[in-house]
Amino acid sequence: MAQILISGHGNFASGMLSAAQLIIGRSAKIEAVDFVNGPEKLKKDLAETIERLNDGSGFIIFTDLLGATPFQTAVVVIKETGVKARVVGGTNLSMILAAAINTGKVLEETLSLSLQEGKQFIDYYRYSEEKIQNRSESSEEGI
Repeated sequence: MAQILISGHGNFASGMLSAAQLIIGRSAKIEAVDFVNGPEKLKKDLAETIERLNDGSGFIIFTDLLGATPFQTAVVVIKETGVKARVVGGTNLSMILAAAINTGKVLEETLSLSLQEGKQFIDYYRYSEEKIQNRSESSEEGI
């Protein structure tokens, strides 16, 4: 049963946690560690959070950018603590939601489902270049 940590620049982590909780409710298996006071404070906060939550099942640590300070700091912390963990860069909300609803599975399965879900829900809107009728004629129609 994987534990989930979220970290990233500024309030990325607490913002993602807030959004996830709005959608799926609160979970004791998800925590956020914001990066707002320098790399040493982030390292300390991550290590303390991992120590407090560690039940031996392992962690998925979601970070905002692959290779950036929160990602690298998480890697250092898991190496120093020896805790079973995977660090993910380029996190989106779909990934966190997928991990959260699959925390009952083993770490690697939760991670795989999360990465699959995150990739599946990246797309873009394909806007048709058709002429839009004169909108001023009917302001009640909306978009």
